[in-house]
Amino acid sequence: MFKRSTSTPIRPVAPVIEEPIARYQQQLRPGPLSSPSILPFNIGSTIVNPVDGSEYHLIQPLGNGSYAVVYMAQEKNTGKFYALKCLSKANLSDYHLEIQHNEVRIHERLSHPNIVKLDHYFETPDWLFLVLEYCEGQDLYYWLTQNNDAKDPITGKLLSEKERMAMVKDVFLQILDAVGYCHKKGVAHRDLKPENFIVMIKNDSEFKGIQVKLTDFGLATDEEESVDFDCGSKPYMSYECRNSTNGTYNPRLADIWSLGIILLNMLYHRSPWAD
Repeated sequence: MFKRSTSTPIRPVAPVIEEPIARYQQQLRPGPLSSPSILPFNIGSTIVNPVDGSEYHLIQPLGNGSYAVVYMAQEKNTGKFYALKCLSKANLSDYHLEIQHNEVRIHERLSHPNIVKLDHYFETPDWLFLVLEYCEGQDLYYWLTQNNDAKDPITGKLLSEKERMAMVKDVFLQILDAVGYCHKKGVAHRDLKPENFIVMIKNDSEFKGIQVKLTDFGLATDEEESVDFDCGSKPYMSYECRNSTNGTYNPRLADIWSLGIILLNMLYHRSPWAD
């Protein structure tokens, strides 16, 4: 079975959380999406948008990215649920602050049924908050490791191998739709892996079956050629991204390499290599 992977930030920096934040920290309960060891804000606390006064009540942690924690949050006035991505600005250089805002700039351009929507964002002197569409489901890694591809998503009936292959095909085509749309918009994701796709089971009048959504544009770029080598998650990095044999590499072609590894994960529940 392949293992969860960790993203490598662009030209990585290790931000130090300032001491005043410590009073908000608590241990993160174990779970399929829980990888951060501490939480910067207590469950049950409220984050306030300083621009319009809207309040976001933190319900539970959903997971983390390269340098962020994501919470399930409820907006007080509307009652609507969101995924609130919290990015610390602590001790970041101007360059790395620009990388944070680059995620917003790129994600705002994307609107597709297989991509998590960025509703809006706001910031304080210490934090950048991305208010994202909340998608109830599991990431693709957890979905595969629980062998959920072996049973009907609605009835739970065990599938024949032919039926399983049909479901894998449907899921992978949705993944291709999401990434293909990004590429048509001039965007390379650069961190494609099962952990960055959310699998949702829908059973209503509008849709029955599996819907997949791509998330986490923290390493995305609209550059035609990139000099950010070792960018992404190592098991999914292309050869030219991991080995700077040339001065640059094409990040969209690197995405296509990553898609091939994801397909192998889905077909065999294994990775072709072990790092």
